[in-house]
Amino acid sequence: MKIVQIQKQSLIEYPGKISAVIFLAGCPLRCPWCYVPRLVLPERIKELKPIPEKEIFSFLKERKGFLDAASITGGEPTLNPELPEFMKKHRCHDVVCIEYNKLTLEQEFEAWFKYVMGW
Repeated sequence: MKIVQIQKQSLIEYPGKISAVIFLAGCPLRCPWCYVPRLVLPERIKELKPIPEKEIFSFLKERKGFLDAASITGGEPTLNPELPEFMKKHRCHDVVCIEYNKLTLEQEFEAWFKYVMGW
């Protein structure tokens, strides 16, 4: 999973919550209005330095009590097969919000959710 950016604080990604925003690279769409083309276009993704998962968890642990949640976005985060495991690990820290474009089938997303929540 290629984590390429973290916004340390946001008041808009998760309404009513103070959240960090974790950006993952990659998306099959080429929307003309996309506000993060550097996370979508393969030639631009190559230029991005990945952020180690350990660094993300360390940051979130430091901010526990200040941040209410973490929002995971992209690109298209559900393209990453490691996402459910990442979310499951993160679940013990804070609330997780995922922003995706619904290219992932609802049944598949529901299965991920059940896995992450331990249902």
